[in-house]
Amino acid sequence: LMLTFPFTERVADQTIIAGTNGERYDRVIATRGNDYLLVYNYSGKPMQIDLSKISGKQKDVWIMNPIDGTLRYLGVYDNKTTEFTFDGAYLRGSDRVLIAIDSSKSYIDKNATKLEEKW
Repeated sequence: LMLTFPFTERVADQTIIAGTNGERYDRVIATRGNDYLLVYNYSGKPMQIDLSKISGKQKDVWIMNPIDGTLRYLGVYDNKTTEFTFDGAYLRGSDRVLIAIDSSKSYIDKNATKLEEKW
């Protein structure tokens, strides 16, 4: 996952999380580059994400299961704060990674079910 995107520009950026972030297992962790963002959610709790933190008027968004590496394309979203919820229970071990990319970029194919190995 981390090598799919340009890593020299990547920074940790908790301002991507809109509203109140949780503590311990409910804490959501975010990082971004100029045109993509990644948000790790351990417990699967619903979260508000500010998609305006990266370039582009629209964003392509995926959810990735870090346990088996599967991807699911969620669709195109406008450049605003958006609430994301996940399938399954809200409990420990329901890990998910939200991936949002400027729609003009092509880091991930919209039909992909797993990330390609780049290295």
